[in-house]
Amino acid sequence: MKHKDGSFRLKNWDYSSMGLYFLTICTKDKEHFFGSIENEKMILNEIGEIFKMNWMEIEKQFPNIETADFVIMPNHLHCILIIDGIVPVKIIGDEGRAINRAATDVDLNSVIYQKTGGITGNKNLMLHQNVSTAVRWFKGKTTFDSRKVDSKFGWQPRFYDHIIRNQRSLIKIQDYIHNNPKMWNRDRNNEEGLKM
Repeated sequence: MKHKDGSFRLKNWDYSSMGLYFLTICTKDKEHFFGSIENEKMILNEIGEIFKMNWMEIEKQFPNIETADFVIMPNHLHCILIIDGIVPVKIIGDEGRAINRAATDVDLNSVIYQKTGGITGNKNLMLHQNVSTAVRWFKGKTTFDSRKVDSKFGWQPRFYDHIIRNQRSLIKIQDYIHNNPKMWNRDRNNEEGLKM
């Protein structure tokens, strides 16, 4: 839902809070900068490889943020970011799912634990870096690198985010991410994307 100020952000939510966040980041005018879908699989081009490499660098740049499930599409990225403090990331099989599917439907807030920032405690700035900070760094780095290949490369100014509040929502989002290349031809004209 779009707020009156033009932002898609949830009002009164601290985006540095520990949790799981589903994001969609799109190119300017939805131009296909990252490659193409062939036989229901994403084939990355040179900019797509830059994009993937920079995405994987987020964890090095932001020690309190983990990347989980993601898919690069011709003109956008769907992904899950984890702000540290979640007891996650149990990898299961080839799917790389963040939390065991067989687990009961629990409120993800129940698996959050408090984490302090070493000697500086809660005043450690790394604990207060948030989703927007990571996305801003990623978009800036990818723009700089990609414009060496195509000077027209650009992003939409905002990104879509959804706070994942329970396991049912997490599983639905993971399925959406992993199946996105298969749905490309069917859904490419549907700008609405995933409904929660």
